Amino acid sequence: MAEILKLTYGIFPKTEKLRVRVGRWERKILPARELEDLIREETEAFQKLARENRISAFTDPLFNWYDIFRPLSLLSGGIELGPLTRYGETNTFYRLPEVRGPLSLNGTPWEYKELGENPPLPLYHVDQGADQLAFVPGPVTFFHFCGNVAAESFGNFSEQLGRFYSQALAKFKFKKFLVFESVPLGDKDLGPFYKSVDPEKTILVTTGKLEGKTLASAGKKFHSVVTGDESGNIRTAAKYSAIPGLALIDAHNTKLEDPKAITNKANDLGKEHGINRLYVTHSDYLDFFPREIAEKKVQLIGKIGE
Repeated sequence: MAEILKLTYGIFPKTEKLRVRVGRWERKILPARELEDLIREETEAFQKLARENRISAFTDPLFNWYDIFRPLSLLSGGIELGPLTRYGETNTFYRLPEVRGPLSLNGTPWEYKELGENPPLPLYHVDQGADQLAFVPGPVTFFHFCGNVAAESFGNFSEQLGRFYSQALAKFKFKKFLVFESVPLGDKDLGPFYKSVDPEKTILVTTGKLEGKTLASAGKKFHSVVTGDESGNIRTAAKYSAIPGLALIDAHNTKLEDPKAITNKANDLGKEHGINRLYVTHSDYLDFFPREIAEKKVQLIGKIGE
């Protein structure tokens, strides 16, 4: 049997209490400092949920992120916020990042700061122990969802983005990063981005068909490449990472999977491909669910491999 490590990541649904407080802050009824205090309190509750359910690695729940691009866009001197835009095939929206110049860090994301169009900084509120990861959208995803990049090469953009992330995360104490790619990597050259972000400290969450040449372009093996169970993907993920990962929990379906069935599937794939350790996680971040369902998904992940 493979050793199964449990992973959860990305924006987590807010409690009703926090939603109400964010609404009051938006209407300028609630001071930003009071909202910040509640975000810290709710983040601690999320950490407790993760650890009580034996989650091996998790990111900040990002309760102060309106979308996966906005606070980072507001911290970049080269990006302006565009119109509200539908995010992929979901019913959620994000403010379109529009590239206007070279990306550069414009602020101190590790300190409290009011941003105006987003709840206040810092970017992350988790305690940054060994089981936490810094969450960032990957270069392929950021480029895909940007506006005004027609004249910008992916290589130049991704190299600047990697340097920007390195600067933005410099004073945080995370041991590893989670780079979230919500669109297929295709045949993109990942080398420019991973000059500044160490693949050996990165859990790369992917979607779609994996190409070995694309992963190899990062220059080193990843700590983990997380993939769906499409034919051949796990073999490729295992070749280019120390601990491959499988996204076996559906993040867009409220039906709760059977932990035993997921365990058996993970073990079968591990045995088939000679994998002794692997991460198991969800197929997207969990903010598309009601809070109660998202918590139940975390609880069932905790039961996998037990």
